[in-house]
Amino acid sequence: MTSARLNQAFQETEYWVATEPPTRWLIGQPHPDWAQRQAEFGVSCATWLTAHNPQSRQQSAAANAHAHRRLCQALDSARWRWLSGWAQHPDNGWPIEHGVVVLGMDRAAAHAWGRRFGQRAVVCTDAAGIADLCWMA
Repeated sequence: MTSARLNQAFQETEYWVATEPPTRWLIGQPHPDWAQRQAEFGVSCATWLTAHNPQSRQQSAAANAHAHRRLCQALDSARWRWLSGWAQHPDNGWPIEHGVVVLGMDRAAAHAWGRRFGQRAVVCTDAAGIADLCWMA
């Protein structure tokens, strides 16, 4: 996939947080309800992160499940607070990617964790709840 097509796919993907009800993040859009939830959690930012499909290369379901468990274990060991999440493009057929939303994870930490798990990008929110793609390169 070319970088322009990959960027478009990432921009169009819906990033979900497993809250009640589920919260949807769209890139470049403000999410005031999420900003309020962040404040309730006592943080001013968060990061949507996955370990699925490193470098945007599709892996088997078993490999992705194993990578997701490693991510969750590593976050727990580092004492990050996180919520489950998932991402799905609305119509390009790419499989759902399970991930996490790490509460209070700023851009610098997001870059380190994204690189650690072979990701090309992660999604960061600011205090206003605006979701932004953060590329690793």
